[in-house]
Amino acid sequence: MSDTLHTSAPKGWTISAFPSSGTAWVRPSGRSGVRSAKLLRYRVETSTKKVYYYNRASKESRWQRPDVDAPESPKEATSPAPEPEEPAPKSTSKEDIAGFKALIRELNLAPSATFDSALPRMLYDTRFTAIPNHQRRSLFMQLRLELVKESSRSLKELSKEYIANERSAKFAPAAGSTQGSKEVQPENRPAAEDSSTCNQTDRKHASSGTYQRERDSGKRRHTEHAQSREQLATDMARTAFISMLHEKIKMPFYNGKPEPLDEALIEGDPRGESRHLKDRDRIYRQFVDDFLEARIALFEQKLQTLGNEHIKTPLDDVVHTLGERLFGHLPRDRLEASLRRWRRDAKAELLDAFDVLLRQTLCYAEGTTDSKLRLAKLQLRDDPRYQRLDCLPDERDELVLRRIRELDEIHRKSRADLLD
Repeated sequence: MSDTLHTSAPKGWTISAFPSSGTAWVRPSGRSGVRSAKLLRYRVETSTKKVYYYNRASKESRWQRPDVDAPESPKEATSPAPEPEEPAPKSTSKEDIAGFKALIRELNLAPSATFDSALPRMLYDTRFTAIPNHQRRSLFMQLRLELVKESSRSLKELSKEYIANERSAKFAPAAGSTQGSKEVQPENRPAAEDSSTCNQTDRKHASSGTYQRERDSGKRRHTEHAQSREQLATDMARTAFISMLHEKIKMPFYNGKPEPLDEALIEGDPRGESRHLKDRDRIYRQFVDDFLEARIALFEQKLQTLGNEHIKTPLDDVVHTLGERLFGHLPRDRLEASLRRWRRDAKAELLDAFDVLLRQTLCYAEGTTDSKLRLAKLQLRDDPRYQRLDCLPDERDELVLRRIRELDEIHRKSRADLLD
């Protein structure tokens, strides 16, 4: 557009003093009014400070200011769109709550169960999904509390309910027989009084029987609870007393005999003076027996660490080697039995290994028995299995001679077979 304003509009332009109704500048509703803030989007200013108005929708330009209404297009609207209203929370029906309560009752949850721990078991049940999500946790806790209260009703309340039901059941026929009359007829009064007396007697017997059962049950529970506490206290006192014995008594034997309990050791120690501690002598004897078994097991374990040279070592030397303080005062018969078992096992192991060596290396040779024995010793003397039997020379020579006799017998039979 040029900077000079022409008197005639270019071709296709419509210039008029007043906009006609029905054009693109005017809404069909006929509403009019000057809204300068909204006209700014049609206003165009040239470089020479001249102003014209251009409608982008209809491609129409004019010099005169058009009369327009507010646009209806959502894209051109300046007013903020109303925020969508949040849907009102769905109310939970009584049937859904009752179903949810029945579900919790069926699960038979522990008293310490929480909503999170019970959720996996309820997740796919329709009675659970019927409850809105924002109400599930609070409703679960509320129903759990109700169920706990219902299940914790005392026996006294149940007995009262039973008596009330029995009374209503007995009075129901009498109330129906009067046919709405409030007074008993004179001719029926003795029977009614007898019935009332019987009902009162039955109620009294039922009430007294229920009360007696409840009292007996309470006494029994109290007795069992007292016995349980007494047994627990006795066990704890026994454990503490044994712990004290282990701390203060390092060796309950002297010269192979058990020593009696020294009262001076436990004097002033509350673990040995508890009123729940019964039969201290029996507990001490049990402690001595357990101590002896543990020390004998330790003695046998330490015997395995000894070398083969100690197979014929006397018991006193073995005890001195393993520990005089640990085993010096233990009963000698128990120590001797353990030492004999170790000697037997160690000797058998060494002889078996040497017998295998003889079968693998020794062969038949000519000569006398003594010469064969000397030759075998010279052949085997560098082998460790032969050297380990230096503590048992007689048993070693006996094995060598036995193998020589076996080889002689085998040679004799083979020679006889060849001659035949």
